[in-house]
Amino acid sequence: MAAIDNSGLLQGTLTLAAGDGVVSARVPLSVTLTVNNPHAYPVALQYDSGMTADLWLMTLQGQRLWAWSNEMRFTQALRQSRLGPGQSLTVTFVIPLKALAVIPATGARLEARFMARSLADNRVALQPVVLPLTVQP
Repeated sequence: MAAIDNSGLLQGTLTLAAGDGVVSARVPLSVTLTVNNPHAYPVALQYDSGMTADLWLMTLQGQRLWAWSNEMRFTQALRQSRLGPGQSLTVTFVIPLKALAVIPATGARLEARFMARSLADNRVALQPVVLPLTVQP
């Protein structure tokens, strides 16, 4: 199963290793965010830290249950990069068992947040990519 967001400057796809959107609370979950530049020109990007992207596990009502970044440390330096025409970059996350264990029976959703802004006009490069989850007991 994959979620796609085409509403920003870049395009994003969020995919699960499980493939079908049904996850087990007994196995850590691997999730990949792919960010693609669909344009015929390069996109200059600026990040406010060493974090390229973050992944949030949320209830269907919008309460954050877990964030990948909570368990990480990042440099506080500004950095810039370019994503060429047709190029993509990927970020892989692993959701640990302790996070999966708190998903309500009603389900949850993942939100991938790409942390870059367009250097040209300071707008968000990619809107959050959202993927619903169903948990198998």
